[in-house]
Amino acid sequence: MHKIDEKYYRPTVKKMDNITTKLGIDTKNIGIFENFLPQDEVEFILNECKKHEPEYDNHHTHGKGLHYNQIDNKVLKYFASYITPLIAENSTKFYNMNQITDIALHYAFHPSGTYLDPHTDVIGWTPKHDEKNEYSVTEKYFPYFWSGHLANILYLNDDFRGGELFFPDFDFQIKPKPGMLISFPGNTHYLHGVRKTKGNTRYSCSLWTKFEDFDNTI
Repeated sequence: MHKIDEKYYRPTVKKMDNITTKLGIDTKNIGIFENFLPQDEVEFILNECKKHEPEYDNHHTHGKGLHYNQIDNKVLKYFASYITPLIAENSTKFYNMNQITDIALHYAFHPSGTYLDPHTDVIGWTPKHDEKNEYSVTEKYFPYFWSGHLANILYLNDDFRGGELFFPDFDFQIKPKPGMLISFPGNTHYLHGVRKTKGNTRYSCSLWTKFEDFDNTI
């Protein structure tokens, strides 16, 4: 059993937002699409990502990520513009709800030793300079501890140990495969984390699309 870090995990906070009310709470809302990206394209993009893997230090146990517009690589920039609408279209069809692409594609790098504790997704927001990054502050702006974004993760490799995406409330986990796309609502009902990666670096692309009809008010 994964040891829960209370900094990220708040099991008593389970407010029903309007999207969850429509979808329900079930692993069937975790979309698993194998071979979403053909293997030849996976290998091509993976090789390009390896050229830009950032440096790490002891403070980056959660790995690092770069938005496509932070990388001076025409291939990766083109791929971001190519894959973004495809992922958004796939998510719109799967959930039967329109998706907004308001966040840039994110290339993620998780070398050996990195992990992610269970958490929710509040995307595209940071506290004001005079506010602390605490749950009480987050709740003031996002009462559901969620910004209404759908997590879409496209995996590029599997030559590492560990690195599974897991959902503690469902006792459910997914082992990444190259070309696999995983989509799920990043709210308190789908708390998610990444088990510690061992061996080679885990590469993926993340795109957070937003439910157009998400209501952030209580």
